[in-house]
Amino acid sequence: MKKTISLVLCAVFAVAFYTYAAAMPERSPRVLMREEAAEELYYSLPFDDGYAEALGISEEKFTELRNRLYTAADNFESTVNVEDFAIPYSRAVLGTIGSLLYKTPGRPELFQVQSVSCNYYPGGSLAEVIIYYNRTAEQYESDLKTCEAAAEALLSDIKNFGYTDLEKALLIHDRIVKYTEYVDRGSDDDHNIFGLLSNKTAVCEGYAQTYCYLLSKVGVDSRMVSSSALMHAWNIVTINGKKYHVDATWDDPLADVDGRARHSNFMCSTAKFRSDGAALHNASDYNSEPSDTTYDNYFWQDSDSGFELCRGQIYYIDKSGDTAKLCRFSEHGGTEEIFDISDRWVCKKNGAYYPGNYSRLATDGSFLYYNTAAKIMRYDPKTETTSEVYSPDLTALSSGEDVAAIYGFKIEDGNFLITPAVSPNFTETTKAENLITAKIPAEKVFKDVWFKTLQTKTNYYIGDDFDPTGMELFARYTDGTEEPLSLSDLDIKYDFSAEGESYVTVTYVKEGYGGTFSVNVKKPSVKFSSSVLAGEIGKPLTLRAASDPEGLEVTFFTEDKEKAEISGNLITPLSEGKIKIFASITYNGVTYTDVAVLSASEKPVLGDLDGNGRADAADALTILQYSVKKITLLPEQTAVADLNGDGRVTVTDALLTLKASLAA
Repeated sequence: MKKTISLVLCAVFAVAFYTYAAAMPERSPRVLMREEAAEELYYSLPFDDGYAEALGISEEKFTELRNRLYTAADNFESTVNVEDFAIPYSRAVLGTIGSLLYKTPGRPELFQVQSVSCNYYPGGSLAEVIIYYNRTAEQYESDLKTCEAAAEALLSDIKNFGYTDLEKALLIHDRIVKYTEYVDRGSDDDHNIFGLLSNKTAVCEGYAQTYCYLLSKVGVDSRMVSSSALMHAWNIVTINGKKYHVDATWDDPLADVDGRARHSNFMCSTAKFRSDGAALHNASDYNSEPSDTTYDNYFWQDSDSGFELCRGQIYYIDKSGDTAKLCRFSEHGGTEEIFDISDRWVCKKNGAYYPGNYSRLATDGSFLYYNTAAKIMRYDPKTETTSEVYSPDLTALSSGEDVAAIYGFKIEDGNFLITPAVSPNFTETTKAENLITAKIPAEKVFKDVWFKTLQTKTNYYIGDDFDPTGMELFARYTDGTEEPLSLSDLDIKYDFSAEGESYVTVTYVKEGYGGTFSVNVKKPSVKFSSSVLAGEIGKPLTLRAASDPEGLEVTFFTEDKEKAEISGNLITPLSEGKIKIFASITYNGVTYTDVAVLSASEKPVLGDLDGNGRADAADALTILQYSVKKITLLPEQTAVADLNGDGRVTVTDALLTLKASLAA
């Protein structure tokens, strides 16, 4: 059944009306009545941009405007002067500003904003944005902390390490769907993250805003998108540089079945969105940019049970017809079938049964739990064993020829919440009347590894050893306790033999629980200060080279030993001509080199600072920079930079060098 989606914030525009005097000075601001802008609240803008164009200002100006509005909202300012932006007034412009604050594409945590209106000059531009708030600053601070705590609880295991952006988007989508009860025409807070994260209730905008908020905390880019025709909001998510539609609201269908999470609206192209009869977004007034079809028919599209993260692995139930299989999934490893969990949901004493499978999946972090028609089963990923943990008494719900069975369950606050019924087509009322609560068998069992802090060092060089300094890990258990882990508890694998992104794998040996995170590996190098040098026969010349990493000993040498002598960082040309010089460093037992060419002559060319055998415009610029104290020169460079022989290097020498280059 499709949900009726309420118009976001339409009601708040009816809260108050503003009037203005008929006779006003020409440049007096006018207050726009808020009901005039109600229909613009779902004003649809392009995904990443379009705001500046819609407002008729530059991108730079838009960034300044957005930051000004966000700063004002953060500080609970009621009036924001925007006259300097010269934004021409239109109802669409007001809708865009409303979208910027309500939809908060970059700031879903701005839920303290109740509504906005605008003062504008007759026939002209906006003068002020008026912001109305639904909370005091103190209330907002407290409510924001509530949101942050709930977000941390939902994301703590996802944030540990190693999961791809796609896997994060999938897990968070399912957690929102299973966590939230949809409400039709809910309160103001049901339109924002506070309603969902504190009360577990939301309308479509609350789902979309919260999805943005949670994804931002794990580094995944997303935006809210909306359709006025559908009176509905959802998300566009960027994965691997490509954009996809995600509608968590329509993946949480009524009636709300505990443990159910559909995926027909997850990672879809616009073409699928507008043609899929199961969840039809058949309007044309929303952003249509997502075009990639990679996931339009992906295996999860037919899955109606949530994906669960247990002991660092992602599990799901693959259903086909009446059969069901417990499977493991990773973006890079694909899918892996573990075992068959099929059952038959008999609904009549004569043996009649419903087609399909109604198994749901849940986890407490250590074990996976799934339901058959009459039992809650437990799977231990460590030992790969299954056992029955709870069998509810369903006799009271079975009457006449009807037979009750389990059609949904989830885990909440250490309890099983089980929904039995005589049919899968139960109502919310039936669910509430029949709900069974049972305590999960208590035992202290390893749950996961928590990275309280990652290691301090994230940049390495080829051949380095991994440095765990700053890394704090804890083993977490199902009874809520934590134990710190030492390096001796861990198996750390890495390969820093090539430059680029490299992965470190950390495994808690006792439990076989592990994950990965990435670091950056650089190739050591040495670099001459100049690849072309000039020197005078018989006169020592200073060689300069920098090492990366800094501070390494640099060794200079030449294979043209009959042409030059090298002692430390001094080279003395012995004969005229070009001499190849090498600078080298040794790091982790590997030698790295750079090469420069020295041009030796009886007498150096005046003005030739770069050693190319002539004075040119580049040399003139170098002399000029030195004369105004922008750079420093080597002693041998200053010797040839003094063209007029007055013992100083000045602007005059730069001009003489330029003149000589032009004459040549």
